[in-house]
Amino acid sequence: MKQTRLPLGVFASGIVLIVLSVMWPRWTGGRAVWTDADARAHAAAAADLHGQFANHNRELAEAPATAEDPATDVDTLAAARERFDASQARLDAARTRGLTTAALIRWLGIVMALAGALAFLIRHHAASNE
Repeated sequence: MKQTRLPLGVFASGIVLIVLSVMWPRWTGGRAVWTDADARAHAAAAADLHGQFANHNRELAEAPATAEDPATDVDTLAAARERFDASQARLDAARTRGLTTAALIRWLGIVMALAGALAFLIRHHAASNE
């Protein structure tokens, strides 16, 4: 019986790691790094960018065919785009934070569970043949 404790312990540890890998992103990512203020700032940046593009497109449509450039401030449009891109990058980072660690923990758990199960079966088979 003592021979089967280590393999069962390794198997149980692997299962615990698999469960931990599922919970890891919830503890370290998402809401842990993306706050309601971040969400409001992202929505404001998206609305500002949308408004700047709408103004730019309206000016393009209303401009006479001979006009060179509409009056839209290209710098304002570029600044709105930069604010939105920065906010989107923070959102994407919050969404994916902890996923790599979770994958590593999950694979380690799978390997440990399989190794423990295999060692248990080998030892159990060897003990039954004695």
